[in-house]
Amino acid sequence: MILEFKVTLKDVGVPVWRKIQIDENTDFAQFHRVLQMKIKAP
Repeated sequence: MILEFKVTLKDVGVPVWRKIQIDENTDFAQFHRVLQMKIKAP
């Protein structure tokens, strides 16, 4: 199963959010790395 999250950063001025889809077998460390890659500024 694929899990979908909407991650929103607060108190950063303009709204910053990402939708992230991960496999249900993803552990927390892997999820954390995905978050870091997806939220990283361009």
